[in-house]
Amino acid sequence: MLSKAPPKRKGRGRAIEPSAILNAPLMLVSATYDSDYSSVTLTFNAEINTDGMALEEFGVLDGVFAEEQFVGSTNTGLTANSVTIEMTPVEVVSGGGVRLTVGAGNGIRAASDGSPWEGVSDLALPFP
Repeated sequence: MLSKAPPKRKGRGRAIEPSAILNAPLMLVSATYDSDYSSVTLTFNAEINTDGMALEEFGVLDGVFAEEQFVGSTNTGLTANSVTIEMTPVEVVSGGGVRLTVGAGNGIRAASDGSPWEGVSDLALPFP
């Protein structure tokens, strides 16, 4: 008795082109706030260039630990895909958790093609 050949498996879809990965938009993959040092560390999905970084575009609302609003003051650390920014208090606040806002004119760009990071608005920290 002859048996039927097993059914052919369907493919899993098209393979992702390497250029699609290389040209992916610059995205924030993690953000942490250190209340002891009033700093925020941002990590991205690709290497970054911070040569034109505008620190005044970075803001942290800390309604939990320091109960202050902060603005970026110093770029204190950099790796290929992350940056740490010291923050300076500008206003007393209460409540509201810990949130990060970074304007579109922040100056962080992808090292590969110079595309700008668009920033975030009212992002709860830590992220994710």
